Amino acid sequence: MGLISKHVAARIGVVVALSSVVAVAAIAQVVGANLSGRIVDEGGGALPGVTVTITNTANGATQTVVTNDSGAYRVVSLQPAPYQVKAELPGFGTNTREIVLTIGANATLDFRLNVSGLQESITVSASTPLVEVARAAPSSTIVESQIRALPVLERNFLALAQLMPGAAPNYISKFSRVKFGGPADQRNGYTTIVDGGDLDDAIWGDPTVNISQDAVQEFKVFRNQFDAQYGAALAAVVTVATKSGTNELHGSGYFFGRDDALNARNAFARTKPVYGQQRFGGSVGGPLVRNRSHFFGAYEYTNVEKENIIALPASNPFAARENGAFPATTREHLLVAKWDQRWSDRSSVFVRYAFDDQYATRTGTVSSDSANVNDTSKMHSVIGEQTWVLSNATVNALRVHYMWNEVATVPVTLGVPQEVRPSVTTGQNWTSPQFFPRMRLQVFETLYRTAGRHDLKFGADYTYAKHTYDAHFYESGYWQFVTDAPFDRNNQATWPIAFIQQTNGLYDFNSHILAAYAQDDWRVADRLRLNLGVRYDLDTNLRMNGVYRQVLADPAYAGLDRFVSNNRGTDADNIQPRLGMTYDVLGTGRLVARAGWGLYITRNRHYFGLTAQDRLLGTAVRIENPNQLRLYPDISAVLGGRSLSDYVRAGAARSVYLIPDDYELPESRNTTAGVGWQISASTGIEVDYVHAYGYKQLGALDLNLPASGRVSGTNPRPVPRFTEVKSLENFTKSWYNALETQFRTRMRGLENLSVSYTLSSTIRDGVNHYQTYPGTMRTPRERGYSEQDTRHNLSVAAASTLPYGIEFSGILRALSGTPFAVAAGFDLDGDGQTQNDRPEGLPITVGREKVAGSLQIINALRATRNLAPITEAHLRLNPFISLDLRATKQIGLGPGQRLELFLEGYNVLNRVNYAGGGNGSIISPALLIRNAARDPRQVQLGARFTF
Repeated sequence: MGLISKHVAARIGVVVALSSVVAVAAIAQVVGANLSGRIVDEGGGALPGVTVTITNTANGATQTVVTNDSGAYRVVSLQPAPYQVKAELPGFGTNTREIVLTIGANATLDFRLNVSGLQESITVSASTPLVEVARAAPSSTIVESQIRALPVLERNFLALAQLMPGAAPNYISKFSRVKFGGPADQRNGYTTIVDGGDLDDAIWGDPTVNISQDAVQEFKVFRNQFDAQYGAALAAVVTVATKSGTNELHGSGYFFGRDDALNARNAFARTKPVYGQQRFGGSVGGPLVRNRSHFFGAYEYTNVEKENIIALPASNPFAARENGAFPATTREHLLVAKWDQRWSDRSSVFVRYAFDDQYATRTGTVSSDSANVNDTSKMHSVIGEQTWVLSNATVNALRVHYMWNEVATVPVTLGVPQEVRPSVTTGQNWTSPQFFPRMRLQVFETLYRTAGRHDLKFGADYTYAKHTYDAHFYESGYWQFVTDAPFDRNNQATWPIAFIQQTNGLYDFNSHILAAYAQDDWRVADRLRLNLGVRYDLDTNLRMNGVYRQVLADPAYAGLDRFVSNNRGTDADNIQPRLGMTYDVLGTGRLVARAGWGLYITRNRHYFGLTAQDRLLGTAVRIENPNQLRLYPDISAVLGGRSLSDYVRAGAARSVYLIPDDYELPESRNTTAGVGWQISASTGIEVDYVHAYGYKQLGALDLNLPASGRVSGTNPRPVPRFTEVKSLENFTKSWYNALETQFRTRMRGLENLSVSYTLSSTIRDGVNHYQTYPGTMRTPRERGYSEQDTRHNLSVAAASTLPYGIEFSGILRALSGTPFAVAAGFDLDGDGQTQNDRPEGLPITVGREKVAGSLQIINALRATRNLAPITEAHLRLNPFISLDLRATKQIGLGPGQRLELFLEGYNVLNRVNYAGGGNGSIISPALLIRNAARDPRQVQLGARFTF
């Protein structure tokens, strides 16, 4: 049956059948809000036939529904905005209330109507209730007033997600901004959805693109539990709504600037590094036709000129050669344009275009500038949605998303082989250059149906993903050493232990991705609600069956059938049940107990398949023979005077990277239980216990090792035609247990005060990256505290309005230090790899537990290399504390016009927050000596004109 087996085709048929149930292609309500409630008379009896009119007071859009036999009403897919809700029934007085609906809200608004003749009542609510009665999933929302008022140094809206429970700053990759919960690899931990279309990157996992902060209306994060409409994540869903035009013409223009004269000196810089930043932009939005058609647009440009610091400690033998300040540049253009059209009270559409063009030099965290890289990223995203109100109880929506994105990485140094030593890595970065253009076309479908006490939602989606990969892995060669000593041909201890080289190639990876889901939010009783859901996902090309059929038929790959087969199928067992429950303890909606459990499967990063093709279909070698390695640095001599292709054609063993027959997508089983208490109309507190068990997470194994002992002529690899047979495997597990708390309030003079605190533990059994080997592959010992384990996590954010047009806002973050990953720095067990090899008894990370014992084991190994012992201070964890402040002066310029002047300070206490633990190789003289710090105190000036 071509690329997929019969049983997979049957499952595709199920997905298609579910799609037909919901009629036409559309998307789940991932951006809009839902509003529901029950209308009763003075005695509490249900009132059917009540006309409920919902009016968006910003753009005039109106929708009318009628209550059913139980007095219930429901309106779905409402644009986040302020609303007026009016309930009318002949013989009863009209009741009008106001509410602000935020993104993804599932708000409840009940009415009690008095008999005719009594005064009409008007109740004003300033926002969505702080505690949701209808949804069990813990969630947090950042609203427009917070985005506008709080200091964010790089103006990346995702930085504000760090204020939420269970979230923290994340520096795992150059594009990372935030982490959620405890997945072993945070790149697959969460998904970012903007206006209903995801912007997740297929290489890095985290979004590599940005949206101008002035174009973001608000965003919401569902933490550890989310409805069946959401997939592609293990721990969290970030859903973002961009701004829309209103019935009034509004706009802004702004400038923010930074200069090294205003900054403090980095703790590891001998002199203050050069720094200059200019950021300017603007936005405009308004009506094309009042109450019907509206537009919005925003543009931003950023230019940064700075220096990156390399500050290896004096004990590092390469410090004098490598240390310095190196110029770096960043330029970025951001554009958003949006059109909203309401055809009638029962039909509406929006179309949004987003553009991001980035260029940045020296973006890596390196020990030598020669190993650094430059990055470019360009993205076009177009998304459109059409919504139809088919009846009083039925709504359908159609959404289509097209995205084109190209990410490219180019090395600072070309043509110089990379050398990896315990204390330094030099030469052309082995992963670059690489060029990765990709296209995604997504069509989504959702049908909403209200039936008695059941709020039903059925959906399906289809994605076509097309990727091209221009790969140059290891093109200039890669030497691996386990010593810092200079090479001496007469001393084998100074020779490299491996040489790797690979030919360039251009590869394609295309896939059809299908999903279907059903959700039932069931009001079992007036106080009890259940959230019942099930989801199914299928990636039809997950295991690249066509590629492996081609390779297995090629005599050059004889013996590969020991590791992979033709009968591979795909990962089709992806049914994900979800269950949530809420109980309105007092019957007033102010005290809600909630609990939930769900199975979640993350997305496939198609980069895995492309890198597998690169190393499998190209020509790759890993040479471990000392008789060849003694010829360092002469690559031609190591290859016998032949080109790499000729060397392999002459019979040399290949190195390959495989997607195995049983490869599956990582999964997580998440359980939450908690309580939400709305103390007053403007104050609420939520406390949730979270347990998340992640499994089938990724790592690498070499499948071509002898049963024991070091690879040698007398103990060869089982299939001698290959050296390293690296395979992507599902062996990593993680456990996250946390108590997550958030407190929110508003009061006169103090707006949007939020406090979140998380007490957590993150355990990992396995590795934290898909390319990483466990330390001892044949007898793995990888269970322990994760490098992401953050025991205490506190954030406080607030904005205050003072007299004379002055506003003051700030963010305080305080986090426990995370433990450090250390390894021996050489191969302890003979598996040919040095990654994660640790002496017996040493935890996978140090500093969190068994500090005295870890210190003893580390120093015992260092003594065998005549290295000085380290002290307990080296294992002391690095807490992160930062206080960011903004002062704003508002100057009125006329009706509706205002000038705002900003003075912002970041890390105003100028605290030294170390960036990691330094070198993690036990045999390096620089082991765990801190050599980098996060930004010192930074000052930014700005101005914004609004009308």
